[in-house]
Amino acid sequence: MEEKNVMIRFVSRPSATEFSNIINLYCDAFNAPDKGEAWGAEAAREYFLSQSDEPFYALKYHGDDVIGFVFGHPVADDPRVFYLSQFVVMGGFQGQGIGTDMLQALIKECAARFDIMRVRCRAENAPMVALLGAFDFEERDRMVSEFGGVSCERIVFEKEITSAVVS
Repeated sequence: MEEKNVMIRFVSRPSATEFSNIINLYCDAFNAPDKGEAWGAEAAREYFLSQSDEPFYALKYHGDDVIGFVFGHPVADDPRVFYLSQFVVMGGFQGQGIGTDMLQALIKECAARFDIMRVRCRAENAPMVALLGAFDFEERDRMVSEFGGVSCERIVFEKEITSAVVS
Protein backbone atom coordinates (compact mmCIF):
# COMPACT_ATOMS: atom_id res chain seq x y z
CA MET A 1 0.00 0.00 0.00
CA GLU A 2 1.22 3.51 -0.84
CA GLU A 3 2.09 5.95 1.94
CA LYS A 4 -0.91 8.24 2.50
CA ASN A 5 0.87 11.02 4.43
CA VAL A 6 1.58 13.20 1.47
CA MET A 7 1.48 16.95 1.20
CA ILE A 8 -1.71 18.95 0.72
CA ARG A 9 -1.25 22.39 -0.79
CA PHE A 10 -4.00 25.04 -0.72
CA VAL A 11 -4.03 27.57 -3.58
CA SER A 12 -6.39 30.03 -5.20
CA ARG A 13 -4.50 30.00 -8.49
CA PRO A 14 -2.66 26.77 -9.28
CA SER A 15 0.50 26.91 -11.38
CA ALA A 16 0.22 26.03 -15.07
CA THR A 17 1.59 22.54 -14.34
CA GLU A 18 -0.78 22.03 -11.42
CA PHE A 19 -3.74 23.24 -13.48
CA SER A 20 -2.81 20.83 -16.27
CA ASN A 21 -2.69 17.99 -13.70
CA ILE A 22 -6.09 19.03 -12.35
CA ILE A 23 -7.57 19.03 -15.86
CA ASN A 24 -6.13 15.57 -16.61
CA LEU A 25 -7.40 14.10 -13.34
CA TYR A 26 -10.82 15.67 -13.90
CA CYS A 27 -11.10 14.30 -17.44
CA ASP A 28 -10.04 10.82 -16.25
CA ALA A 29 -12.52 10.85 -13.35
CA PHE A 30 -15.54 12.36 -15.06
CA ASN A 31 -15.25 11.24 -18.66
CA ALA A 32 -18.34 9.02 -18.61
CA PRO A 33 -20.14 9.14 -21.96
CA ASP A 34 -22.68 6.58 -20.70
CA LYS A 35 -23.69 9.19 -18.10
CA GLY A 36 -23.74 12.06 -20.56
CA GLU A 37 -20.33 13.36 -19.51
CA ALA A 38 -17.58 13.50 -22.11
CA TRP A 39 -14.87 15.91 -20.99
CA GLY A 40 -11.96 17.00 -23.12
CA ALA A 41 -9.12 19.13 -21.77
CA GLU A 42 -10.36 22.38 -23.31
CA ALA A 43 -13.94 21.93 -22.08
CA ALA A 44 -12.68 21.06 -18.59
CA ARG A 45 -10.34 24.08 -18.57
CA GLU A 46 -13.22 26.39 -19.53
CA TYR A 47 -15.44 24.80 -16.90
CA PHE A 48 -12.98 25.50 -14.08
CA LEU A 49 -12.21 29.02 -15.24
CA SER A 50 -15.91 29.90 -15.44
CA GLN A 51 -16.93 28.66 -11.99
CA SER A 52 -15.94 31.47 -9.65
CA ASP A 53 -13.98 34.67 -9.23
CA GLU A 54 -12.70 33.20 -5.96
CA PRO A 55 -11.60 29.64 -6.77
CA PHE A 56 -10.02 27.50 -4.09
CA TYR A 57 -8.06 24.32 -4.65
CA ALA A 58 -6.61 21.75 -2.28
CA LEU A 59 -4.00 19.71 -4.12
CA LYS A 60 -2.85 16.35 -2.77
CA TYR A 61 0.70 15.44 -3.72
CA HIS A 62 2.60 12.18 -3.76
CA GLY A 63 6.16 13.25 -4.44
CA ASP A 64 5.95 15.74 -7.31
CA ASP A 65 2.67 14.34 -8.65
CA VAL A 66 -0.82 15.71 -7.98
CA ILE A 67 -2.83 12.60 -7.08
CA GLY A 68 -5.99 14.32 -5.97
CA PHE A 69 -7.68 17.66 -5.75
CA VAL A 70 -10.64 19.46 -4.32
CA PHE A 71 -12.10 22.49 -6.05
CA GLY A 72 -14.59 24.83 -4.49
CA HIS A 73 -15.63 28.42 -4.00
CA PRO A 74 -17.85 30.71 -1.93
CA VAL A 75 -21.52 30.58 -2.90
CA ALA A 76 -22.24 33.83 -4.76
CA ASP A 77 -25.46 34.72 -2.95
CA ASP A 78 -24.35 33.44 0.47
CA PRO A 79 -20.66 34.03 1.25
CA ARG A 80 -20.99 32.09 4.53
CA VAL A 81 -21.21 28.89 2.44
CA PHE A 82 -18.28 27.12 0.79
CA TYR A 83 -19.41 25.00 -2.16
CA LEU A 84 -17.24 21.94 -2.66
CA SER A 85 -17.66 21.57 -6.41
CA GLN A 86 -15.20 18.82 -7.39
CA PHE A 87 -13.44 16.10 -5.40
CA VAL A 88 -11.09 13.72 -7.19
CA VAL A 89 -8.58 11.09 -6.06
CA MET A 90 -6.53 9.34 -8.75
CA GLY A 91 -7.78 5.78 -9.29
CA GLY A 92 -4.63 4.02 -8.08
CA PHE A 93 -4.76 5.91 -4.77
CA GLN A 94 -8.44 5.41 -3.96
CA GLY A 95 -9.36 3.41 -0.89
CA GLN A 96 -6.20 4.43 1.01
CA GLY A 97 -7.60 7.29 3.11
CA ILE A 98 -6.51 10.01 0.68
CA GLY A 99 -10.05 11.38 0.34
CA THR A 100 -10.48 11.33 4.12
CA ASP A 101 -7.23 13.28 4.58
CA MET A 102 -8.23 15.79 1.91
CA LEU A 103 -11.71 16.42 3.34
CA GLN A 104 -10.38 16.71 6.90
CA ALA A 105 -7.76 19.26 5.80
CA LEU A 106 -10.29 21.18 3.71
CA ILE A 107 -12.76 21.51 6.58
CA LYS A 108 -10.00 22.73 8.87
CA GLU A 109 -8.78 25.24 6.27
CA CYS A 110 -12.27 26.57 5.48
CA ALA A 111 -13.62 26.74 9.04
CA ALA A 112 -11.99 30.11 9.73
CA ARG A 113 -13.75 31.78 6.81
CA PHE A 114 -17.01 29.90 6.22
CA ASP A 115 -19.90 28.70 8.37
CA ILE A 116 -21.18 25.92 6.14
CA MET A 117 -19.74 23.52 3.58
CA ARG A 118 -22.09 22.30 0.86
CA VAL A 119 -21.50 19.52 -1.66
CA ARG A 120 -23.62 17.84 -4.29
CA CYS A 121 -22.85 14.38 -5.63
CA ARG A 122 -24.44 11.57 -7.56
CA ALA A 123 -26.53 9.34 -5.32
CA GLU A 124 -24.81 6.33 -6.90
CA ASN A 125 -21.36 7.55 -5.79
CA ALA A 126 -21.28 5.28 -2.73
CA PRO A 127 -17.68 6.10 -1.68
CA MET A 128 -18.38 9.85 -1.64
CA VAL A 129 -21.73 9.45 0.10
CA ALA A 130 -20.02 7.27 2.74
CA LEU A 131 -17.16 9.78 3.18
CA LEU A 132 -19.59 12.65 3.68
CA GLY A 133 -21.57 10.56 6.17
CA ALA A 134 -18.40 9.77 8.11
CA PHE A 135 -17.83 13.51 8.47
CA ASP A 136 -21.43 14.10 9.64
CA PHE A 137 -22.60 15.95 6.54
CA GLU A 138 -26.39 16.03 6.53
CA GLU A 139 -28.54 15.37 3.49
CA ARG A 140 -30.45 18.55 2.60
CA ASP A 141 -32.01 17.76 -0.76
CA ARG A 142 -32.32 15.18 -3.53
CA MET A 143 -32.94 16.04 -7.14
CA VAL A 144 -32.86 14.53 -10.56
CA SER A 145 -30.68 16.47 -12.95
CA GLU A 146 -29.94 16.01 -16.60
CA PHE A 147 -26.62 16.43 -18.34
CA GLY A 148 -26.06 15.48 -21.94
CA GLY A 149 -29.47 13.85 -22.16
CA VAL A 150 -28.79 11.49 -19.24
CA SER A 151 -30.67 11.89 -15.97
CA CYS A 152 -29.23 11.04 -12.58
CA GLU A 153 -30.18 11.48 -8.95
CA ARG A 154 -28.01 13.90 -6.98
CA ILE A 155 -27.85 14.55 -3.26
CA VAL A 156 -27.04 17.89 -1.64
CA PHE A 157 -25.19 17.63 1.68
CA GLU A 158 -24.24 20.34 4.16
CA LYS A 159 -22.13 20.55 7.28
CA GLU A 160 -21.67 23.39 9.76
CA ILE A 161 -17.92 23.91 9.88
CA THR A 162 -17.35 26.98 12.07
CA SER A 163 -17.41 24.86 15.20
CA ALA A 164 -15.85 21.85 13.50
CA VAL A 165 -13.13 20.28 15.58
CA VAL A 166 -10.82 18.48 13.21
CA SER A 167 -7.76 16.72 14.52
